Amino acid sequence: MSVCLVLGAGATLANAEHFRGERRTGENPPLDYTFFERVRTLRIVVPSELRDYAATLRLPDPFDARTTGVRAEEFFRDLFADFQEATPGDPVVTAYEQLIALYLRVLRETTNWLGADNRTGAPVGRLIASAASRASDLRILTFNHDLVIENEIHKRRRLTNRWCIDEGYGSFSLALRVAGSAVDSFRRHGSDCERNRAIQILKLHGSLNWYVRMNGRHPSPRFLSGAVQNPTIFTTVRRAIRTQLRSTKRQASGRGKDNVVYVARRNPSCVRQGTSHQDPRSQGLV
Repeated sequence: MSVCLVLGAGATLANAEHFRGERRTGENPPLDYTFFERVRTLRIVVPSELRDYAATLRLPDPFDARTTGVRAEEFFRDLFADFQEATPGDPVVTAYEQLIALYLRVLRETTNWLGADNRTGAPVGRLIASAASRASDLRILTFNHDLVIENEIHKRRRLTNRWCIDEGYGSFSLALRVAGSAVDSFRRHGSDCERNRAIQILKLHGSLNWYVRMNGRHPSPRFLSGAVQNPTIFTTVRRAIRTQLRSTKRQASGRGKDNVVYVARRNPSCVRQGTSHQDPRSQGLV
């Protein structure tokens, strides 16, 4: 029997509310209309270029504490459109990069805790377990970037052999290179993997654990807009994404060189909640 589950942002929020209920709800994962509230609750300092851009829009300033109800999708849409028309050096390019970094930080800080081993019994895990008990072919279609689904499978003993980081993302796994090591990591592929009953996670908008490596401290506008074709995409084995930008110095041709892993989406319009993109491989990262 084949089963396909479709999970959106509400699924992640439901998991968080299972554990927190009425407590600390301001730190739960955001929905489209609560994203900017989360930025304020988490006390994240918004960079100046992004604030300046927000002040130019006809929309109410979403970073103003007095503003409520501004949809993240509308703000992302406007900034992405202006970014597409911007020239190198334009503050809009910097603002767009800052928005992607802000989005990813909010997502990390509101969802990482859900992957802890002691967070069990939540609705997403129960739903997956129920479907898996009935289906030999289970596919989970999701628009979410977080790792809630992966962690819910990882934490269930009956499911652990049915999903691995190497082959768990459908046909897109063929394009991913698994990298890194960690004490708290997802399961790697092995002889005990149940390929005939494998669970596949199909992430149409990308994933927090997919990333690209670049030389330099910032992605170029061409890269962010998707003009750079077929970059090598890695996936980390880590179950929680804790860093946004990592730079290590190394010697190259006698000179210092930055080898940077930048947590940013290659086609950032995919970040918009509920929005598809012609290139579902464009991802953001560790």
